[in-house]
Amino acid sequence: MSRIEITLSLKIVAPLLDLLNATANELKTQLAVQLHPPANGDDAEMDEMWRNSLLSTQNESVGVLLALFDGEFFETGTVTINTDESMQIIRACTALRLQMRLRQLADIPDETLEQGIGDFDALQPDTRRALMAYMFLATLQELIIRHVEP
Repeated sequence: MSRIEITLSLKIVAPLLDLLNATANELKTQLAVQLHPPANGDDAEMDEMWRNSLLSTQNESVGVLLALFDGEFFETGTVTINTDESMQIIRACTALRLQMRLRQLADIPDETLEQGIGDFDALQPDTRRALMAYMFLATLQELIIRHVEP
């Protein structure tokens, strides 16, 4: 089993964790993406089981991501990602980013998010923090994708 060790700036990442935890709490009862169940006719019980399974998988993945920021992280500033957890962490980053995109970053056009914010300091403090968390999760995803063996 391979692993990735990433050293992060506690000064930058620690303040973002409150937002990540709050966003994770929002996702405990809702999917990051509202999906329509497969065509099962009018089988509400099957639809509910399907949704609950997706929700459980989403919450498990978010839990794996948040577990990276444990006591060791606050001592060393380092997170260790095992390759067997990498896909869960990528999915968790996606779920959190989608939720933040819909909530805290809804007023920022997609083009601006992709090309970069021109005047970062002009943003409201809560929007700046959400944008930093959003970019942090995107960077974490990129690092995992770049370093995990196929």
